[in-house]
Amino acid sequence: MVIDLDTHRDPEGFPVDHPLDALKKDHDKHIRGMHEGDQKRDAFLQLGNAIIAHMDVEEKELFQEVMLANLDLSELGADMQAFEVSIVAAEAPTLHKPERRT
Repeated sequence: MVIDLDTHRDPEGFPVDHPLDALKKDHDKHIRGMHEGDQKRDAFLQLGNAIIAHMDVEEKELFQEVMLANLDLSELGADMQAFEVSIVAAEAPTLHKPERRT
């Protein structure tokens, strides 16, 4: 599915969630749980803001250039999906498993 990066709508015109919205909400949730002046909070705030700014630049500049280049990105997309599946599979054993009662 192609999403219009200016309006964040799918081809039928329906709005879609912007990936940065979820990241910003999660970032804000962690910040609220930290005390002002805490070095970890300051570092987390700087890192989060840098990531958000980086993603914003990629979306506004890089994505537009890639779309204008008319590249076939299906192979790259398939590779990225396979990579995500391998990450999830690798993390599965570390997920909390309920204790077995005997």
